[in-house]
Amino acid sequence: MPSFFLLASWLFIIAAIAISWQAGDREDRIPISMVALASLVSAAAYSMLQPPHVLPAIITIDAILLAIIVRHALSSHKHWPLWFAGFHGATVFFEASAAMLPAEIAMDTWRIGAFWFIPAYFAMMIGLLLDQRQRITVEND
Repeated sequence: MPSFFLLASWLFIIAAIAISWQAGDREDRIPISMVALASLVSAAAYSMLQPPHVLPAIITIDAILLAIIVRHALSSHKHWPLWFAGFHGATVFFEASAAMLPAEIAMDTWRIGAFWFIPAYFAMMIGLLLDQRQRITVEND
């Protein structure tokens, strides 16, 4: 069953990035690319590193992504980066908490943090689709 969830999450990530890329404009494509890159690098770190080194690597990757998205949110007039940053900030918080907890509890905390990628990707995807819809409506008027 875990492989089903892994496959489903990767299909969701790929679909969300593809839809976001199509819906976004030039300004949005840099953070979308960073989200895609962070997903790939995190997967590589998870599969190639030994267990004590995985969590610090993932925290570093996610913290860098959070900084990139926050920087984009501060310079953008759109709302999706702010929503993405909020949800992704929850992920980073739970990952950092997991790093400080005993091993028995850390994995559950890390999984709770990993859950927050779902609303973050939905915020990105839906926000960009709404922006695209508004842009098309304005152009047609």
